[in-house]
Amino acid sequence: MKTEQLIRGLVADLPTPSGSVAKTIALSLSLSIAFSLVAMLLWLGPRPELGQAIYSAPFWLKAGYTFAIGTGGLFALERLGRPGATATQFFVFVCVIVACLAILGAADLAMSPPPDRTAIWMGGSSSFCPWGIAALSVPLLFAAFLALRTLAPTHYVLAGAAAGLMAGGYGACIYSLHCAEYGIPFLATWYTLGMLLIAATGASLSRLLRW
Repeated sequence: MKTEQLIRGLVADLPTPSGSVAKTIALSLSLSIAFSLVAMLLWLGPRPELGQAIYSAPFWLKAGYTFAIGTGGLFALERLGRPGATATQFFVFVCVIVACLAILGAADLAMSPPPDRTAIWMGGSSSFCPWGIAALSVPLLFAAFLALRTLAPTHYVLAGAAAGLMAGGYGACIYSLHCAEYGIPFLATWYTLGMLLIAATGASLSRLLRW
């Protein structure tokens, strides 16, 4: 019998106290979000016109997109913290959200005048955006891994990827308070890249979750 099959068999009948997984993750998440928010304010600062931007559709599109990705990762993480659990539906949800925005971004780019397409796609901060998101997401990823270490995941790579999606989504949402870019193609490309970097990092570090 393979080691992983043995682990699944041993933990299959273990009781998981109601709400214990969610409480563990929520505590780590709240502290790490506060840390990343303070880090953003001290390091990058909020966008100068934030008070006006909150009344605009592009601001809420960025916030909604990144929050949806983070929340999809959070629900997947909550499921995968349990022994033997799966979270396929939450990964599908994230893929659908990303695909919808990619289609919107491609359509927006196609309808834009050709001379403006590069500027709309690249914006003024494409070289920094993914890395800024990744940096602000690191505390959330660290907190998610600490939470998972106290739980009982058995699908290690998926749990690591879910932790990364949660961290990347909420980290990007925090970053959006600084970022003044408004183009849908920019959001679909560079924000998504930043979030995927952290998701890939979480998956690659999944060995740290092994019992």
